[in-house]
Amino acid sequence: MDYELRELRIGDPQEAQLLADMWNASESGWPGGWTGGIPETAERVLEQTQRIHRIAIFVVEVNDEIVGYGDMRQQFGLDGVAELDLLNVRPDFHGKGLGKALVLKVLERFKVQPIDALGKPFDPAFHQAVMQEEADNGVEPTVLKELQKGYMIHNRLLRPAMVVVSKARETRDDAGDNPEEKSPEEKSPEEKSPEEKSNDKPDEQNHSETN
Repeated sequence: MDYELRELRIGDPQEAQLLADMWNASESGWPGGWTGGIPETAERVLEQTQRIHRIAIFVVEVNDEIVGYGDMRQQFGLDGVAELDLLNVRPDFHGKGLGKALVLKVLERFKVQPIDALGKPFDPAFHQAVMQEEADNGVEPTVLKELQKGYMIHNRLLRPAMVVVSKARETRDDAGDNPEEKSPEEKSPEEKSPEEKSNDKPDEQNHSETN
């Protein structure tokens, strides 16, 4: 599905109408409804978007319709702290990843970037290993699975990625598990160790006495 994720053009009457249409079509997506039985209008949306103080407002546009909305505002009384205040995706576009795209766009605006971990060499500076799995990928530990996304903000670690890391498969060198290892009875005299040869002497002596 092709879509455009962009900032809302505040003060544009046509943009306000598209946003009003989205809210009216999103009625079933909110418990108890969104409009309270009073349909949104372009005039009201225009007035609201100009009156409220938001750091950023992003919308998702599909086929000349606004189908998603997300805004960011500064948290009251806390300088330098912002929060995602409102997020909406039209119900007929649920399950298409548009809500996630809006959240990531807001985070990107504030220099928050996801850590690309899957398939990368394990780096304890950015990855938190919670499990290991055997794999045939050489000796270098590699991220096999990503259990929780990690993030950077302004090139600083915000949260490490929680990952599953590879480890080399174990090999068995003991005689019982090595099919190429011969038992003492199967070895020729030249192949036997001095200890194995000494263990054979009592049997040879008993054999000669019997004869």
